[in-house]
Amino acid sequence: MLLLPLFFSQILFAADLSSAAELNWVKNGDFVSREAWTGNALFVEQGRDGGRAAVLVNQQARWSFYKQSIALPKPAPPVVEVSFGMKSQDVKPGAKPWELARMNVTFFDEKGGQVGGWPEDPGRVVGTTDWKSYAHHYAVPAGAATVVISLDLGNAVGRVWFDRVKLFVYDFDSRPLPAGTVATHLKSRSPSQTPTDNWLLNAGFEDIVLTIGPLSVWPRRAVNPSIASSSKTPSRNGTYRPKRWTSRGKAPPPWCCPAGSGPRT
Repeated sequence: MLLLPLFFSQILFAADLSSAAELNWVKNGDFVSREAWTGNALFVEQGRDGGRAAVLVNQQARWSFYKQSIALPKPAPPVVEVSFGMKSQDVKPGAKPWELARMNVTFFDEKGGQVGGWPEDPGRVVGTTDWKSYAHHYAVPAGAATVVISLDLGNAVGRVWFDRVKLFVYDFDSRPLPAGTVATHLKSRSPSQTPTDNWLLNAGFEDIVLTIGPLSVWPRRAVNPSIASSSKTPSRNGTYRPKRWTSRGKAPPPWCCPAGSGPRT
């Protein structure tokens, strides 16, 4: 599963507000009507906790599904998160690994071409299972204009229920966007204009530490776990890093380098 630490706090925030319809980009995700879903004719039954659930039933192997295509704001947001519930009864899978009960998530560009390949499914089941909640978040591939959510009973026999289908979309400031937002940012700020568009952690090497000569670096803790706070200077993002030391033809101080690892002078 893809780990995106920048979004942990915001995912919790979205979870607190998950009942707010304006943050859920899936239409009719609680199946109170027969709208918004394509594919098989939507069949709905009583679900858990008094809610409703969409049902797919195959008495013989065939591909059955409910699908929904959701337009993304521009520029393409960095992350989307899906969540849903699923329950199954006597699901017998087909010959291929993906021929079972599952949710499938894919991305497409403005011309309808698939981008980002086949991401990991957020949930799959076979056999008989009770209700279980699933959630997964995805880095949105470059050029994506739509995300497609498909609830599948693919070339498999049995019965599967789906409920509480949700999609959250996050902007470059890690905030969940209201459904239908056209621009990822107010005033259509591009990713390059925001401080959080670089997903590489420690891209400025703020947490590395001592530069010996023009190329070599050593981790701060391995080199000098007891560097005094006075030897630190603020970095660009507000964190602290030790002052740099270069040899310039001089022998390194005793705290600088582990035995045998110092620069050549």
